[in-house]
Amino acid sequence: MLAICTDVLKLQAQDMHSPFSSFGPRTIKILWLVLLLIAVTNSYSAERIAVAVLAPYCESTDTEATHWQYVAEKFFERPLQAVHSIHVLPTSSVSYGYRELHLERGQPLDSKQIREFGRAIEAQEVVYCTYEPEGEKYKVTVQVTHVATGKRSTKWIASTGDWPRTGLGMSKRILKYLEITPTTEELKKMERTRLRANHALELTSRALAENHRGKALVESEPFLASALKIDPEFMPALIVMAQIKVWQGQTEEATAIAKKAVAIDQDFASAHETLGLIYLMKGEPFLARDEFLKAIDLDPDNSESYQQLSVIYGQREKWVESVKCLEKAKALEPFNGTVRAELARIHASQGERENAVLELNAVESMYTDETTDQMIGDTYAKLNEIPQAVEHYERFIKEVERKGVTNSEVDRIKHDLAGLNARMTPYLVEATVPREFTRKELEKHLSRVLGKEEMNLVVYPMSSTPEMKKWACELVGNARDEREKARRIFQGLTRHIDLGEESSRRTAEQTFNDWANPETRFICQEYTLLYMALAREVGLKTFYVLVTKDYRDRFVTHACAGVFVEGKALLVDPAYTWFGVPHKEYRFLNDQQVVGFFMCQLSNANRSRVAANIFPESAFTHFNLAMDLLGDKRIPEATKALNDGLKLDSKSWFAFYCQGMIAAQQHRYDEAIADFQKSLGFDPVWPTVRFFLARTLLSQGKLKEAREEFRTYLHEQTSPEKRDAARQAIVDITEQLNQEAAVSK
Repeated sequence: MLAICTDVLKLQAQDMHSPFSSFGPRTIKILWLVLLLIAVTNSYSAERIAVAVLAPYCESTDTEATHWQYVAEKFFERPLQAVHSIHVLPTSSVSYGYRELHLERGQPLDSKQIREFGRAIEAQEVVYCTYEPEGEKYKVTVQVTHVATGKRSTKWIASTGDWPRTGLGMSKRILKYLEITPTTEELKKMERTRLRANHALELTSRALAENHRGKALVESEPFLASALKIDPEFMPALIVMAQIKVWQGQTEEATAIAKKAVAIDQDFASAHETLGLIYLMKGEPFLARDEFLKAIDLDPDNSESYQQLSVIYGQREKWVESVKCLEKAKALEPFNGTVRAELARIHASQGERENAVLELNAVESMYTDETTDQMIGDTYAKLNEIPQAVEHYERFIKEVERKGVTNSEVDRIKHDLAGLNARMTPYLVEATVPREFTRKELEKHLSRVLGKEEMNLVVYPMSSTPEMKKWACELVGNARDEREKARRIFQGLTRHIDLGEESSRRTAEQTFNDWANPETRFICQEYTLLYMALAREVGLKTFYVLVTKDYRDRFVTHACAGVFVEGKALLVDPAYTWFGVPHKEYRFLNDQQVVGFFMCQLSNANRSRVAANIFPESAFTHFNLAMDLLGDKRIPEATKALNDGLKLDSKSWFAFYCQGMIAAQQHRYDEAIADFQKSLGFDPVWPTVRFFLARTLLSQGKLKEAREEFRTYLHEQTSPEKRDAARQAIVDITEQLNQEAAVSK
């Protein structure tokens, strides 16, 4: 998206055709149970405290001790999960926090990092543990941090050779610190979560540590076999061994192990979930469904079982029920990319484009592996989002080839990828060549409409340098004709496609100077201006093209380059990675208009006023002037500039956004909210609009609605400042809602 003035208020894809018998009365009864569980757990979770338990830090270099880093947090999590007023955040949320903050699992964290971690994953309390060997025992230190205020508990220290017992004891201390008194039944459940501390536990810990360090879980089978030889009823080892047998294709043996686990402990949710997964793989969906429902009954926070229930309903094309299960899974695991990708796929298959796009944005903001890349690619292909589908399919192919995976699904993706690439052929469009100016001609022309002081404010965004000319010549090389020259420059720029936040405003020269830094991100306008400057250096007639509706019929405010070849024009779009993209609605700008259009985006009222004089027929320049004046609290002048723009355009997304901004500044919140919602009606993915919609809802006291809008905003392209502000707002809102709930209770 182009820069606009924003400084104003400073699941692996499942086979959907597996047949099984029709639903009967028993199925209807169970369906009602599913819906009841969803309703109950949604209301039940409203006042719960979100607690994140981070991976412990081993303060010793003793490799014999480090394996506990990968499992020790489970000894704190499981007792806390038995208490209804606590919601222990899932592994997917904690993993997202590490990735988002560029931290390594098990590294030492200071108090600032712990609070940032909590804000990133919406934890209210963060439990952090360190340990070190102490003879044959371990010295364990635990502390709780309150994310909203930074207040920390005292450090609780224990010397232990029994991790499960220590975890249970520390969990009770945590609950006491949080002023939560477990019921008698909850205390019994907490006691039941404690594993036997024996050599089987250590062997299982070593097996899981090897998996976390990158080894395939099947390579850990000897550890697990030894553990089960010591303790044949050791539940964690049984569960993992059953999963390994499934991956080895030994489904009957896996079934026997899972059934044994269920028989040992009927109240162990993971045993039922594992048995359900095995039944599902064996094509026995009714038996699988019963196990998943039992797992949910025992553990309402069991996201995996909801995901698999969704698969079962999807196989029968019961999409409403399937989506409800996935929505519940999403509520439990908001940072699980597989859940969001599957939701996007279903929405796309049902023609619900807006919902699909929102979920895809969420997935894109999270880590993706080859499985989610495949799912995302399939969904983008369904939505006719060709460049995005190609990008994710190529990432999928690259990763599976690195791993040496070959199967029919990989062949299918390669076939689909070839077809999509064939569709990205260059399209020639009809266009009139705009006026092109030399720098001297442009200065002379502008001096006729601007005063001397105004001329001093002018910025020429497409100017070039000798170094840029040299690069342009290197890129085109021995190209034989104009089309080939244009293509080679395009290919040179697409080697560094990393779209940035909307607030960057570089000229062509500034973009060129920052190009060598691989960490730098650019917006579409910066690619366009650089392409224009380079292409003109090798004699190509190239202009700035303002796109208002792209090839997908989406309303946008977007820039690409237009190159005239063979009597027509090619729309060259590095941001869309498409040479000759067939956008639907666009306008070629002459160089004077480009100067005005660029200057109005510099968040400077004086320059924006000059821009409006240079390009007075553009509503965009007047709207940006209005926003700059609003930022300076010059509301009457801002209102006049807005009205000047509305005379030219009163029905675009930007027109509604600017009206909403002024209404919000004047505390006309209902009007502001209505305008922001109209703006989002053009396209749900306008990050800046959504941010200010959330801010306005918050100003109006609509806390829950504001929190949901902030959450959606965080899944879109965000500036670091607004991202941090949104996260802090979510923390503050959750804190206030919990305080209100406590008073009410």
